[in-house]
Amino acid sequence: GPGGIVTPGWDTMVLPKVYSKYFSVAQFLFSGTTEDSYYDFAVQEVFGPPQLYYRITFFDGIGYYDEFPQLNIYFNCQKEGNAVLSLSIQTSLLNNDGSVPTQSVNETIKFYFEKECYSSGYRDGFSIGYADNASDVAKHGVVQQRWTVESYFFLDKNPIVVGADEHMSTFHISISNPSYGNQFFYEPVAFVEDDDMIDVQIRGSAQDGGIAVSRYESLIVIYDCISQGDTEITISIDIGFYGILQFGFTKICALPGDDNEMPGKINVGTSRPDYAGIVSDSISSLLWLPDSPSVQIDAEERNFY
Repeated sequence: GPGGIVTPGWDTMVLPKVYSKYFSVAQFLFSGTTEDSYYDFAVQEVFGPPQLYYRITFFDGIGYYDEFPQLNIYFNCQKEGNAVLSLSIQTSLLNNDGSVPTQSVNETIKFYFEKECYSSGYRDGFSIGYADNASDVAKHGVVQQRWTVESYFFLDKNPIVVGADEHMSTFHISISNPSYGNQFFYEPVAFVEDDDMIDVQIRGSAQDGGIAVSRYESLIVIYDCISQGDTEITISIDIGFYGILQFGFTKICALPGDDNEMPGKINVGTSRPDYAGIVSDSISSLLWLPDSPSVQIDAEERNFY
């Protein structure tokens, strides 16, 4: 509410604002603050089985976007039911309207909301797509047949095979429709059957976990083949109350005949305009050779492209 006054619907435990089963994250924004204001949040459960996880992110208004301070509360239900929760914010508000000298007002703001916990066994709307497809890997929280881990062992199920010429696979995590709310997910984990054959890294905006909404979060799997052969790779994503989604595929590695030959061309630069100043078409510049380095960079320069 404005001015630190809680608006109706948030000010009582009787019929408070309800976060349905489709919302695993409650997001709040704070306005009318200053850079030097700090907050201490105490999250208390009034009753109910859910465990309440919360993360707090502050923005100082300096950067690419002028953003308000934000508070995210993550709900990880443990069983079905409804719980009423209260959130207390111990804060110091600065009264600086120009009519009186600046004053500091210490107060506690408290409001209520209700969380619904219910599962039909899968997460409606939670989607994982591969390449240009939005939901061919997982649809409504269910891994599709060709991507199930069991497909490794049954050729008649036409499992997914990633060829030797593919060095990176891009997946997308999203909620298929805004009506399905949002869903947090933990850091994805990759399991490799033969980890002596290939090294797998996870990158992208979803590499540390996040919140699935209608906008895509990218999950990029990078392959570094060490020897020839094929192996099974499983990606595991924990979505809390709705369990762990696992999908898998077979990766083929075929090393080039010449050990010095690269499977593709790569460019490295110090900036976007100078995208190939360090390495051009997989050939390092003489100024950047490791046995005779001659380039100095400032301490602030730490990005390569």
